Amino acid sequence: FGVINPFDMASNLALTAQLDASSLKAAVVALEQAGATADSEVVFTGHSQGALVAAHLAESGQYRTAGLVTVGGPISDVPITGDYPAIVIEHTDDFIPSATGDHSPLTRATVIETRSFPGGAPDLFAPHAAEAYVPTARSVDSADDYSITHARDRLPHEPTLGIVTMHRGERMLDGDGGQDGR
Repeated sequence: FGVINPFDMASNLALTAQLDASSLKAAVVALEQAGATADSEVVFTGHSQGALVAAHLAESGQYRTAGLVTVGGPISDVPITGDYPAIVIEHTDDFIPSATGDHSPLTRATVIETRSFPGGAPDLFAPHAAEAYVPTARSVDSADDYSITHARDRLPHEPTLGIVTMHRGERMLDGDGGQDGR
């Protein structure tokens, strides 16, 4: 492993194994740099590994989680048990969410599963692409099914002013080329 990008396969494996991961640390540092504190209300969102990071942060108790929305993440091993609205969107033909098996029976999230390519995907990765999830997310936005609206309508939706900041994480390597975990 030993690469600089903290959002790599090493972090994927660490997160799914419930171990410390560089990507999670990078997200925490970005939140700290943005001024987030234990009193900050945060809606965590993410796709793929970002979904896994978002789920861990939402459940961490480090922030006042106001909501969680994940898309295409291997998060079934992360019990979503907090008292906040949580929506988990997965494609049944996306191999990434299914890689971790069935969702924990403790999960209180609204899990929405649909097939992205009913006639068959053009390739293995197509159902996992962020663009493939856009129509699914739109259908969640317009759904009138109570199980979806109950979670969706509890998410913060009042417009607020804020500052958008881009952060770039880099894994710090020690002098021997190994990872020091930052």
